[in-house]
Amino acid sequence: MRLSIPPSGVLIVLLSGCGQEKPAGAPQSLEPLLGKAEELSALGLYTEAAQLLGSSDFAGSAEERARLELEIGRLYNRANVHDLALPAAEAALKLGSKEPDALYVQADALRHLRRPGAEQKLESLLEAVPDHLQAKLSLARIRMHSSQPASALPLFEEYFRRAEPSDANYKVALLEHARALRNAGRYQECADRYTVLLEADPLEGTFYSGLAEALYRLKLRQEGRFVEEIYKLISQSAFEEHVEDRLRETGNTAFAQAQKAINRTRQRRYLEAFQSYSRALEYDRSDARLRALFADLAIQFRRFEEARSVLKDAIGAGMKPASGLHWMLGRLLLEEESYREAAGSFASGIQALSAEGDQGGVERGQAPVFSIHLALARCWIELREGDRAREAALAAQALSQTSWEPAYWLGRAELLAGRPREALALFAEASQKGGKDLADLGVYSAMALERTGRAGDAVSRLEALIKAQPGLLPAHEELVRILKSSGAAAAPAADEALNRLLASRAEIRSLQAKLKDLRLADCGPVYFELGKLHLALREPRAFDCFFLAADLLPRSAEVCRLLLSGMRQSQDIFVRLRYLRRLHALEPADPGVLAALAGLYLKLHVRLDEAERLAQALHGIKPTPESYRLTVHAAFLRGDDSRARALLSEALAAFPSDAGLKELAGKLEKR
Repeated sequence: MRLSIPPSGVLIVLLSGCGQEKPAGAPQSLEPLLGKAEELSALGLYTEAAQLLGSSDFAGSAEERARLELEIGRLYNRANVHDLALPAAEAALKLGSKEPDALYVQADALRHLRRPGAEQKLESLLEAVPDHLQAKLSLARIRMHSSQPASALPLFEEYFRRAEPSDANYKVALLEHARALRNAGRYQECADRYTVLLEADPLEGTFYSGLAEALYRLKLRQEGRFVEEIYKLISQSAFEEHVEDRLRETGNTAFAQAQKAINRTRQRRYLEAFQSYSRALEYDRSDARLRALFADLAIQFRRFEEARSVLKDAIGAGMKPASGLHWMLGRLLLEEESYREAAGSFASGIQALSAEGDQGGVERGQAPVFSIHLALARCWIELREGDRAREAALAAQALSQTSWEPAYWLGRAELLAGRPREALALFAEASQKGGKDLADLGVYSAMALERTGRAGDAVSRLEALIKAQPGLLPAHEELVRILKSSGAAAAPAADEALNRLLASRAEIRSLQAKLKDLRLADCGPVYFELGKLHLALREPRAFDCFFLAADLLPRSAEVCRLLLSGMRQSQDIFVRLRYLRRLHALEPADPGVLAALAGLYLKLHVRLDEAERLAQALHGIKPTPESYRLTVHAAFLRGDDSRARALLSEALAAFPSDAGLKELAGKLEKR
């Protein structure tokens, strides 16, 4: 999702004295002004801080004005608004600034704007101040595109030796270093650098593209194709990082934070998403969409009171469009099983939509027209008001004749009215239109079958559903009812399974209730336990709980293991690496982690030195066929044939029947 900004959208900074209007009267002292800008900068509001300084009528000495202009230039540079950083830096230099940063900001802006003179100015600066770290990085980023790209590498290496990972430019420096290595023809090191980047950010499409290119350059076509296929999957749901950056650069910080939260939610980095939404709400007083987006995430993790407070405050303040707020409040109430209140909220949302007209739909914060009618239909079904449910479902059907959902809810209404044959026909229609994989459709189809005298078919269908989804409570309840009514021998076992499920559901509700009184930062153990209960019931939400718990409990090895247990698809390989690295940091001698990391690196032909180190550590714990295979394979891929052959000979003597070692022996013979 890309968060769009209405033409009239204005960021409102919730810090006293930091609006967009010029202050009345020129400030007499520079320090309070710089202090206020520093407060904004500490919040990541670099553009706003620069605008605050630039809007002042400060008229101090030339030295003070140079200092002011330099600070404006620094802030715009930090915000990547280089066309405004450049004139500020030049003004500081003209006013006589001797600060090295004045020349750095000027040169770096020239580099970004692709204007001449940047390289020479950076070289002059480094002659005068050899330890200026950011200047080294900026010069490296110029030289990597020169006819001698290798000349950039020592500058990158110097930067990494001295820079902290928290440095604002560290991540981009890692990426640029990878590109510099590619330009210099050092493709294995390039692939290794992209792998490190992917371990930190395993859903960044740019890194996959770079790694695939490096592997192809190394003539590793199979490995390159493997990574390229993952890139294709990742790029289908690009995370709009460029939108986030552009919003921040133009001073739309609240929307930039919201876009970041949207991106992090899709990346399943939920703690960062919560933090970004919280900052967005701090910065903005009036946008309904930001409230609805935050509430959506809060509802997902059952933080109902936070969602309710934000939504009700927004509705009470008359924020527009109101339909999206009512839609989200209805969803919250639906989760709480407050069906009549939810129906009222959805009805208010539909009424608001009618008054609003088309203002751009969901992307502009309006309620989804089709879905809100379906949600209203569900409320009336839960309240056993079939006629009203039918009316809402027909309204949805009028909006989309080809969708399966209206037929499903119409079928539920028919079943409620005691017309199972009509219900079956509607359920069949819903299945044909695309709803066949919906578990609830299977459950209610089985109910309709039983009510038309086909109890055997109903039981078979319910048993299949329970086998696939053991946490499907309506299926258990209906199966027990049918079996008991017929006196079937299987009834006691089914009843026992139902009671176990009810106990699990009660435990889940008890844990969910604890969330109400806990700060998010203190909820890690609760989400972890919820995840384990959902996992036992094979419910996908288990892994959302684990992802959030992993960020809230960074020292927990168990949560990492449970997360890894669910990552079995090929496209998960770098997410696996991310959590394996975390687990390795927590338990460096864990044999399974050592073997898994080494095996993945060898499979991809990346970080071969690290793979060999890990394999040797595993072998040092206890020599096994696997530890031999990994050490031999690592030596083989690193081109150390003599070591690989010696290790293999030793391995075959110790484990002569191991098939993996025999396969490696065959590869070495062909080399």
